[in-house]
Amino acid sequence: MTIPSLRLFCSLPVPGMVISVAAVVVLLAVVLTARANNAMTQEIITPAQALRMADDERIMIIDIRRSSEWRKTGTPVGAERATARLNQGVNPFLNRIAALTNGDKSQPIALIYAVGVRSKHASRILQSKGYT
Repeated sequence: MTIPSLRLFCSLPVPGMVISVAAVVVLLAVVLTARANNAMTQEIITPAQALRMADDERIMIIDIRRSSEWRKTGTPVGAERATARLNQGVNPFLNRIAALTNGDKSQPIALIYAVGVRSKHASRILQSKGYT
């Protein structure tokens, strides 16, 4: 899958003006990568690192925040959305990830999140389902 250039800025309307914000300033990303022993590792990377890796098509950036969070900050251009509402079951999340990766469980993924709890659970679920 070709990833368009990721731009980490969006515009949000504010009464009387429009402000530009960096959508991922308060966000971090977890990159899931496979190692030689097939164990998945997690690395926390900065938005700038995510941008470079996405521009080089080395990762797919997936924003797993809720739609209410997307409305507050926007979604980085080029990032895909896959809300991780794990309390509602994992199948919708897994189906969305499978669609985004065309079923390729070795596709490098960077998960964008607000705090870190969801990405930890989401990455464990992906690993348990064979994502490397």
